[in-house]
Amino acid sequence: MTKRRSKDKDEIIDVDVDVVHHIEVSVDGLALPLKIGDKVNFGDGVIRTVMKIQINEDNGVTFGLQWIDGIDFKLDWFTYPEICYMSSCLKNKPKISL
Repeated sequence: MTKRRSKDKDEIIDVDVDVVHHIEVSVDGLALPLKIGDKVNFGDGVIRTVMKIQINEDNGVTFGLQWIDGIDFKLDWFTYPEICYMSSCLKNKPKISL
């Protein structure tokens, strides 16, 4: 007996289930602080996923964070200090009310 899949997208894709295998990358024997598949939240409501890692000849590392803006996939490149800075800035952003 085979299961039939419903065409309802909520039943096909469960965003709460982590189906990405996290891949650890090391440079000079030291593991990087983020793995491929890790989720990054700057506090702005957009979940970004580490999809690419670029290692330069001077051992500088940049992380490719992919996210969706509602229509298309976007890819932004950040260093780890930039990710930490962005995260702290947006999480500690003062709320303005009128």
